[in-house]
Parts: sequence; structure tokens; C-alpha cells
Amino acid sequence: MTSAALYYHYATKEEILLHGLTSFAEDFAAEASAYLKSDDAAVHNLVVHLLGWMQDQRDAAAVWFAHSDGLSTAVEAVRRTTNESVLGDVIKAVRRAKPQYPLPHASVVAAALMAQIDVCARAWLANDEQCSGVSEDDFRTAVAGLSARIISTPI
Repeated sequence: MTSAALYYHYATKEEILLHGLTSFAEDFAAEASAYLKSDDAAVHNLVVHLLGWMQDQRDAAAVWFAHSDGLSTAVEAVRRTTNESVLGDVIKAVRRAKPQYPLPHASVVAAALMAQIDVCARAWLANDEQCSGVSEDDFRTAVAGLSARIISTPI
């Protein structure tokens, strides 16, 4: 598509970006949901799984996680809606994996996993200075270890 065709369809650069981010958001939420429904223990590997999935959508994921915070109210609304949807799925997955966890505890564990997804994706996709020189395998191993500690947080 030429730039003229893009601007015929979208009035502003922000609309183009919003369309791309909305598409990524839908794919991200669908991937997280499908993965979590695949196995009751899937929540244990969710963050590592999503990092692998993001490799195939690296450009869109980098914009979503590392470069779109506060871009516009419309983008923030899409981010909020997406995060609420994924958080709901993660809470349900935590409760399936750890049925002894009461809802408040499962919600805190899920929120911590959401924060881990955000921080780890941002660091990895934006080539954060702290990650330079760290192999992908070492990074994933560290992420998996942190996820395990988050999920096993005592009541």
C-alpha cells in the first residue's frame, strides 16, 4: 500500500498507529487466552511462552511494550482494555493451577505476572542495557525462575 493510499484510508498518523496497535492487542490477548486454556499448568510458563511468541511479532510487540506508553488517550484505552482482558484470563489460570489460593491472592499473583510480562518484554524487545550480553536462553531461564517464585508465593 502506498503512503497516499494509507492517508486516504486513515486521516492521521495516530489512526495508522492505533490500527496497528489494536491489531497487535487482539492477537496478544488471543494468544495469552488460548495458551492459558491449553493446560491447567500453562500459567507457570506463560511469560516465557509470550516472549517466544513476541519474537515472531517483534516490531509490533516492541511498539506495544516499549514505545507506546502515553502516546494518546485512544492508545491508552486499547492498552487498558487489553490488559484487563488478559489479567482476567491469568487470574482464572492461577485459580486452576492453585485452587487453594483465594481470589485476592490469585489476583495479586496474576497482577505480578502481568507486571513481569510488561517489564520483561520491554527489556528484551528494546534491547535494554541491562540485557545486553545476556543470552536469550539465560534470559528465559531467569524469567521462568521469577515466574515460579511469583506463582508459589505463600498465602
